[in-house]
Amino acid sequence: MQTITARRIIGVGMVTLLPAGIYAGYVWNESLRAGELAEMVPGAVVSERAIRARIVDLAHERNELLAEQDHITGKIEELRHRIAAKKEKSNAPS
Repeated sequence: MQTITARRIIGVGMVTLLPAGIYAGYVWNESLRAGELAEMVPGAVVSERAIRARIVDLAHERNELLAEQDHITGKIEELRHRIAAKKEKSNAPS
């Protein structure tokens, strides 16, 4: 019984702490890349390489968001056409 309880505790700990640790590492990495460390530590210099890497990441994210916007706009237009077709069918004299 004690081993089952211990395994459950370990399992729950892994399920909660592992993703939290990964997320914390991601946030920490982003803060370093964004140059927030320079604001926290006086006199620290952000490298040009880190700034360029962040610019490339943001450009990539922008392109993905623009593609997603085009996809969503297409879906909206498709729904508008469907609604218009349904209205035409319901308004058509029988």
